[in-house]
Amino acid sequence: MTPPDTPMTKHLRINSPTLEPQDVEYLAECQFAIEPSLAKLLSVAELAGWDRTHVVLAAFSLCAEFARQPQYPRTKQ
Repeated sequence: MTPPDTPMTKHLRINSPTLEPQDVEYLAECQFAIEPSLAKLLSVAELAGWDRTHVVLAAFSLCAEFARQPQYPRTKQ
């Protein structure tokens, strides 16, 4: 079941990959796909009063943690 759109999720859509993970352009395609959502997250955190540098460092730290965790089954929304 897809959650209803809220002001936070309304515009947070990420394009699906068109390339295979072994393709040399896969990473660039992924970066292009997630950049708008990441920029929105940074903006929302800044508007909430968080310092941009700390938000970026916190996101980086969380991403490093996620990278160490086992991959969960993918769910389609």
